[in-house]
Amino acid sequence: MRKGEIHVYSFNWLFADLQVKVIPDTVTEGQIVTLTCSTTCTLNGSPTFTWYRNGSPLSFTNQGLQFTARSEDAGKYSCAVKGYEDLHTPAVALNVRYCPKSTSVTMSSSAEVEQGRLVTLTCSSDANPPVQSYTWFRKIGAGNSWRGSGWSYTIKQIKYWEDGEYFCQAENEIGTDR
Repeated sequence: MRKGEIHVYSFNWLFADLQVKVIPDTVTEGQIVTLTCSTTCTLNGSPTFTWYRNGSPLSFTNQGLQFTARSEDAGKYSCAVKGYEDLHTPAVALNVRYCPKSTSVTMSSSAEVEQGRLVTLTCSSDANPPVQSYTWFRKIGAGNSWRGSGWSYTIKQIKYWEDGEYFCQAENEIGTDR
């Protein structure tokens, strides 16, 4: 620049003023949830939107989404106007509560157990909120016999009459699973 020269610079500021609304932000699996990408700016034409869950793009392009919540829908949602994906909203969390599922039992030793040995069975389950209680049962004929509670069940010196099928029941405030 030389002395006496005048230069004029103009800038176009891009900001989206977008926000995501999640209603309600905590749902129980099976309930309807609504997500809306809103702005106070005037958008020209019929803009499409890009939605993100945990930073990964989703296939939805509408300004609003409504769906039946599943456990895998939990996460942080954000949106952007298509063509301006680098100007997406801050993420808003959706918490999906669900009863225990994928409940399974693992055994401390192999499937063949010698009499007199220690056997520990461990229960695991996926739930939100977390499992509050585990209950152990043994199948006897057409019925079930209560064996104990807690995430693990131990038989210190197993006897031959204790063979059979054992299972656990996981419970939280939403429901139970075996």
